[in-house]
Amino acid sequence: MPYEINYKGWTFYFDDPPSSADLEAEYEARVTATEVKWPVATPTQLERETGPRVERPLEGKRVVLSSPTPGAVAREAFACLRRLGAEVGLVPEQRGAFADVVGDGEGTFDMDWETDEVHGVVLDTTSFEEPGDLDILRQTFRPSVMALQASGRCVLLAGRPQDAADAAQAATWYSLDGFIRSLSGEMGHQGVTSNILRVASGAEPNLAGPLRFLLSPRSAFITGQTIWVDGRTLGAGDDPAERALEGKTAIVTGAAGGMGKLAVGLFAHEGADVICIDRPGASNLEQVAESVGGRAIELDVTSPEAPDRLAAVAEEVGGVDILAHVAGTLGDKMLANMDAETWNKPMSVNFEAPMRLTERLLRDGLIHQNGRIMCVSSVSGICGGPTMTAYSTSKSGVNGFVKYLSQQLDDDGTTLNVVAPGFTLTPFNVKMPQWMKHMQYRINDMS
Repeated sequence: MPYEINYKGWTFYFDDPPSSADLEAEYEARVTATEVKWPVATPTQLERETGPRVERPLEGKRVVLSSPTPGAVAREAFACLRRLGAEVGLVPEQRGAFADVVGDGEGTFDMDWETDEVHGVVLDTTSFEEPGDLDILRQTFRPSVMALQASGRCVLLAGRPQDAADAAQAATWYSLDGFIRSLSGEMGHQGVTSNILRVASGAEPNLAGPLRFLLSPRSAFITGQTIWVDGRTLGAGDDPAERALEGKTAIVTGAAGGMGKLAVGLFAHEGADVICIDRPGASNLEQVAESVGGRAIELDVTSPEAPDRLAAVAEEVGGVDILAHVAGTLGDKMLANMDAETWNKPMSVNFEAPMRLTERLLRDGLIHQNGRIMCVSSVSGICGGPTMTAYSTSKSGVNGFVKYLSQQLDDDGTTLNVVAPGFTLTPFNVKMPQWMKHMQYRINDMS
């Protein structure tokens, strides 16, 4: 629980006990925000999952499933929701179309938008064919605004535009991206997330993992996103519900602090053996590794020998299951003042290192079947920003690398993804002026 402190007539919340300097800095930032008439950032306390995954994360929760024409995707979604423990709400006029999967109706209820409160709304849009069908979005989510509980979930099940029958259907499916991003902005202040699962034809049995993630507290800060489900995704029977990484080995770069340290803890909590990588001399690397019974290795990921050394480490343990590129650095300067060192550092750390290390481990067959490769990017790699030409270029490069290489991977279940966080307080920016932090807090959908 956060610490609630009353100071000079204001109420402040901190994750850890604040110092007097912290309190004064927060007070000055709040005063500044008031003077320039900025809205005060008061984000909802999100429901977060703190322990290992449970088998039925939706136990005791109500989730509405709606589909104008239920097909394979909607039927698989119904089965997934029941396995996850949800009580499934059906729109009364659609119940007949679900008769073959609903059976005697156990674990279901007829949704009444006027009176019922629900944890999630899942809408199957795979039958949409033309722009006129998009009004179903309004019909479904307009009443959902009042029915959804805090930290609720909105999920669209959609087809892939490249699989569409014609241009009208492809354009209609593309338009869902704009809808979900806008919905995430409208609902985010309640802690509600809104995302899309785009399902390849024939990949319906692989919905379980992504649907579990998006409807559970684990996705508390993931919103406005599209996740692609294809034949390489693990099926329902292949994804352990508890301690999903038991017996697996993970490599994490940038492991000594910030998001890297958190990734180490998360992987270890799920049962993985973790190899912690950070630059020579990085403080806390040994302590982080020891805290999870892992192994600490000092390695400059930008050095010419880094691919050889990492490959040797991976070979020593018989290959790895997870490769998480979390190491990163900033490069903040206006382009007019940009020197070569400031430009090259983020290019080397953020962009080139993940490429070189990933390609080497893949080339040598050191990523196990059904492996997971993850790169940390940034929203700055999508939208850019002043003083961020070097940083944004490097992160956009990572996005492009992942987008290209993910389509080239062998069909052995291995996936390659990128995570693009918004403003996150890390050792890199902890000394940022408080007023600037408050500005950053305001430009996200969850505040």
